[in-house]
Amino acid sequence: MTQPSRYNLASVALGAILGVCCAESLLPVAQMVSTILVRVMQFLAVPLIFFSLLHTVLDVKHTEKLRKIFSLTASYTIGTTMVAALLGMTLYIIINPAAGVVVPHAEHFTLQGSYKETLLHLVPANILDIFISGNVLGAVAVAFILGAVGRTLPQNLNTHMRKSAHMLSTVFLLLAQYVVRGLPLFLWAFVFLFAQDLKADFVFSTIAWYTVVVLGTNTIHAFVLLPLLLKWKGFSVWQTYKGALPALSVAALSKSSAVAIPTSLHVSTDNLKVRPETARFTIPV
Repeated sequence: MTQPSRYNLASVALGAILGVCCAESLLPVAQMVSTILVRVMQFLAVPLIFFSLLHTVLDVKHTEKLRKIFSLTASYTIGTTMVAALLGMTLYIIINPAAGVVVPHAEHFTLQGSYKETLLHLVPANILDIFISGNVLGAVAVAFILGAVGRTLPQNLNTHMRKSAHMLSTVFLLLAQYVVRGLPLFLWAFVFLFAQDLKADFVFSTIAWYTVVVLGTNTIHAFVLLPLLLKWKGFSVWQTYKGALPALSVAALSKSSAVAIPTSLHVSTDNLKVRPETARFTIPV
């Protein structure tokens, strides 16, 4: 086990111990640390997605190769998402967490959002909107469009555009690598806050069975279905999980895959030795 992994595990253990024991005085500190991480990752995520994807679209020489990468990315993403959704639905039907739960004033609740709003979100009002509002979908769409147009430019303009995108994506990825060095501190804060929630009976109360459904789905998907997929494609399950642990930790404890994108790009290229152009394309998409 590498030294950073030891630090991460020690931070998780320390956060759990202090969170369960009598460390309420550390609550403001943990909240501040976790807030800083989430804000820094949000600051890095959209520019990193945008410039990494733009550079990759411009850099891939053959259009057929770009189409192949996109089709494989889409098929794996849609396939694993559908499997996870079906698994979650199956557990929900079996456990039936809503049985006996009475929601007060349920008639006043309305559904928020729609597929139409999500599609409209793909079209930002202006180029700065995707960065100001953290519009990940808009960043992906605009990067694709600009990349496709950039591929049709004269060679000298295409080269300048590609180099600029590469420079900016490298800068943001380097910033993400610096942030990852502080991961043990952030893990401590996230675990501490989670332990505080448990002490406050936030998780295991009226939503206990919902928690079981969510955690059960994630556990089966992460430790049964995805390892089978890795083995099928000839990858070492242990080495993959060990290399991806920093990104998995950030995603799980921050409850946001978007926040984990900078860390995911870093561990994919450095720990898992994924080709940079593949990582820069697949992770944002």
